[in-house]
Amino acid sequence: MTTRVRRRGQGPVRWIASVLLLLAVAVVYAPQLLAFPYEQRIGTVTAYAERPIDPRIGSELARAEGLLRASPIYTGPLERGC
Repeated sequence: MTTRVRRRGQGPVRWIASVLLLLAVAVVYAPQLLAFPYEQRIGTVTAYAERPIDPRIGSELARAEGLLRASPIYTGPLERGC
């Protein structure tokens, strides 16, 4: 005869870990679902925001990308597995 013994606290710990993992994945792959409904893509950069994005951000992101490309350690854009 075998009896199954459930360890106390194992269920809630797994549930909390699962929720935290789901939130982490959502932040990376779908930030607009959590708190960032506004999105603007400039070149290879995507900016997310809580409020409408100021049109001037385009020139700032283009300037930042230019500085990045001029860096001696720049190796090219990173691939994102979506």
